[in-house]
Amino acid sequence: MQKRYPVPVSGKKSRDIFLALLGFIVAVLVLFLMERLVMRPAFLQLEQQQLREDSARIMGDIENGKLALAGTVNDWANWDATYAFALDRNPRYFEENYPDPAVFSRSSRIDMFAVFDLKENCLLQSVFLPSLNRQVSLQLLSGDKPTILGYLQPVLWHGRSLDGFLATEHGLMIVSARPILPNSQKGPSRGVFIMGRFLAGESLVEIARRTRVPWTLFTRDDAHLSSAEKDIFEGLAASPAEPQERQAGPYLYKILRDLEAEPVGMIRVAQRGEILLLGKQTGRVLFTLLTIIAAAFAAFLVRYRIQIGQYIAAIRRSEQELGASEELFRSIVTLSPMGMHFYRLDAEGRLIFTEANPAADRILNIDHQSLLGKTIEQAFPKLQDTHIPELYGQVVRGEKGLQFFVTPYDEGDISGIFEVYVFQTGRNGVVAMYLDVTERKQVEAALRESEAKYRSLSENASMGIWYINTDGFITHTNPAMREMLEVGSMNELAGIPYQQFFSEESLPIVEKEHTGRLAGLKTSYEAILVGKRGTRRIVVITGAPLFDDNKIYIGKIGTFADITEHKQAEVTAKSEKLFSDDVIDSLPGIFFMYDADSRLVRWNRRHEEATGYSAEEIAGKNNLDFFPEEYREGVRQAVQQVFYEGFGYSEAPLLLKDGSQVPYFFTGRKVILDGILYFLGVGIDISDRKRAEEERESLQIQLLQAQKMESVGRLAGGVAHDFNNMLGVI
Repeated sequence: MQKRYPVPVSGKKSRDIFLALLGFIVAVLVLFLMERLVMRPAFLQLEQQQLREDSARIMGDIENGKLALAGTVNDWANWDATYAFALDRNPRYFEENYPDPAVFSRSSRIDMFAVFDLKENCLLQSVFLPSLNRQVSLQLLSGDKPTILGYLQPVLWHGRSLDGFLATEHGLMIVSARPILPNSQKGPSRGVFIMGRFLAGESLVEIARRTRVPWTLFTRDDAHLSSAEKDIFEGLAASPAEPQERQAGPYLYKILRDLEAEPVGMIRVAQRGEILLLGKQTGRVLFTLLTIIAAAFAAFLVRYRIQIGQYIAAIRRSEQELGASEELFRSIVTLSPMGMHFYRLDAEGRLIFTEANPAADRILNIDHQSLLGKTIEQAFPKLQDTHIPELYGQVVRGEKGLQFFVTPYDEGDISGIFEVYVFQTGRNGVVAMYLDVTERKQVEAALRESEAKYRSLSENASMGIWYINTDGFITHTNPAMREMLEVGSMNELAGIPYQQFFSEESLPIVEKEHTGRLAGLKTSYEAILVGKRGTRRIVVITGAPLFDDNKIYIGKIGTFADITEHKQAEVTAKSEKLFSDDVIDSLPGIFFMYDADSRLVRWNRRHEEATGYSAEEIAGKNNLDFFPEEYREGVRQAVQQVFYEGFGYSEAPLLLKDGSQVPYFFTGRKVILDGILYFLGVGIDISDRKRAEEERESLQIQLLQAQKMESVGRLAGGVAHDFNNMLGVI
């Protein structure tokens, strides 16, 4: 056996490989820093903004409670019956209007009820504690001179209204006090009417339920306060400046002050963490994808330097793959953040555009500053003739809850199809959150990663989604999946293993992929899905395992994209390609197609046979290579005519591989395919026509000679007569 020696790598090749690897490492490092220093801080800022908005919603709900309580107190205080009771102290007033403290607390949310006359005598009082479900006493209302009278002096002697918080031994309370007046609100005050509501227990739960924000209320001496939170409380209490709030770690703290501006309570709102989690997941996807792109690009450079003699077609194929990867990268970067438009309902019932987040500028490619203060129809004229402005109005007025729809928009710099989520943001406010779903895969990936939060979105997804438990049964499907499985509800899937919905030829690969998922792999593959009524669909399945917090396998999730029509289109395209090849090969002459650089990109079999070149030799040849030197300028001008006028023809000898020449007549036409300029045409062998023309010219010469002889014959008499007979035969 002949001994083989390793071929040493040249210094230049080693250097190229080293530079490519170094560039790859630098690119990965830059991507890592971009993800850590740019993307994560941006999502953290969004998380903090959401935290402040959640805190504002809590405070807004508390203020709404104060306003509601003030309205109730105002109705009771400005009532002729109360006005009379303050004078005559008729016990029927209490019996008729306040029969059962528990019922009164549950129905009107009023826990404390008291009346004082102008002599600061307590005419009536009742305190019901919902958490104990019984009446209790308050130190504020106890004694000959109750402590609460110190707060009520402006109401007693100056007729002012009083609203705010008070700290009691049973917890924080919202109180409201009004001077007692008749229905006409004229006449001297006969005392003060007070109502209160405990801010504890069920009241706190109701606020959390209305705002959908988890929060905690602490009093100043609350035992649940940590030492650090006590320091925060004291720091906020000592600060007279607004806003009296502070963020510490994942929490935002706000101080509550009583009627004398003394700190009596503090609320704590926790970050949800959803936006930051989405940012981390998006960053990981971007980092992984960009790393793959960088690695592919580095490998491409090394291969290009080592095998520079590869075919041009292979290089173009690599460039197309790189371009596709870059396009996917741009789509992911563009679609990750959600755009937000904020509107306010004015007094005339119009929706006024008030704010947009930075993601909106990036997604729509416009500067939203010029739209501030405009109505929704002025800001986005294309919406004027749609139902969308009215839908926004119904949401802001509370007639409808969260709304979701998909709509196209094409105007100016804005063009695309958007998924829009519309919901109310407090009184007279509405926000539209949207995603550009032109590239569905980005959105679908984001939906899969956020399935816990956006489960409702899966119900509207065009792709099928199912969940499989550890026993191999389907536990959940979305409507698209049920349509593929040809069932109307989940009840029809009870007790049916998922393998029953695959064809026999697909089961081996399905089981193989299932084994991979048990090992923690996320995979995509093609299979044939068979519905309950027997309909077969070719689907692309993307699956991932599901684990609990202890890393124990609990099932798997799969998404299904129906590519049946796509596969059928591929078969049709292949058939059309074979048909076009047969048509071109059946042409009587040579067929050619050149790009704008005059390089041959397509030809028929007759072209190879006529010129004597093989397919490998003829590929990429310049059109002038097939013509003699003296004809090339004329051919070049004829080609230019085709590009300028769209059509042209020429006659020239075709130069064969062996050096011989064959006369041909050529026609050409300009075409544009996939945005690229080409010219194509047909060449016909005119050798027979040339020979006929030469014979015709020879006969014309003989005829002229005969005519000359005829002139001589007129002088020669009888000889000319015989000669003319001969010419007649010719």
